[in-house]
Amino acid sequence: MRPTGCNIDVQSFVRASGDSLNSRAGKGAWMDRSSDSMFNWKSTISEREDIHDKIEVRQFGDADSVSDLVDLLHRGYERLAQSGLKYLAATQNEEVTLRRIKNGECYIAMVNGRMIGTILFHRPPANGKLRYGRQGVAKFSSFAVDPQFYGLGVGSMLLDVVECRAREIGSSVLACDTAVQAKQLIQMYARRGYRPSHYVSWSNTNYYSIIMTKPVGPMKSRRGNRIKCIAAICLYLRRMKCMAVVRRDGQRRLWVRLLSKFKSIPFGKT
Repeated sequence: MRPTGCNIDVQSFVRASGDSLNSRAGKGAWMDRSSDSMFNWKSTISEREDIHDKIEVRQFGDADSVSDLVDLLHRGYERLAQSGLKYLAATQNEEVTLRRIKNGECYIAMVNGRMIGTILFHRPPANGKLRYGRQGVAKFSSFAVDPQFYGLGVGSMLLDVVECRAREIGSSVLACDTAVQAKQLIQMYARRGYRPSHYVSWSNTNYYSIIMTKPVGPMKSRRGNRIKCIAAICLYLRRMKCMAVVRRDGQRRLWVRLLSKFKSIPFGKT
């Protein structure tokens, strides 16, 4: 099955990732060990492969249920929300979900008619506008997998699709953001080749976000150790600047607001 608008054989990487199921089966950190889980973490490898081979990745269509998509997002972000992190996807309603879908390309993973994973791809801003200080940067958001299907490579399938789409449209970089406290997510992205780039604070969250980017197009040259060191220093300075100017909720700090008011005072004018 090929997702709309992406020349990638989804089944090819479904089968390729199946070889790693054996190694994943014993990693309880990626399983839902609840007794009422549809997919029990103690299932045999053959049972896991049977479910894995039935997974279909495609683009969200008009006939698909927005309500099911919202429920999936809420389940996927539930643990992050329980830890106190205010992710938009953890609480967004159908209206917000539809609006976000219209601004991007939503892909879903299905098995036996059930929606078990989703990701939202965003093209680079039009008219050469910058994103994270660069041109031509695509990004993804609203990335979630049903906890009952952890460990089957569903997230890897969805990431493969958006990375493919970024290359197809000619973008050289794919970006994402998450809370700095989401260590497991950051480590997962790092294993996929994503590296920290910026720090921001959105007005609809209660945490600092780390921007991670991955080159998906041709690179002119490899970065040497000196360049990597400079990049690390720049990243640290960006983080300090972000924390000094805005709070975790995206609001400007008091000294910034006072300075803005001070500059607006018309000294010496009549």
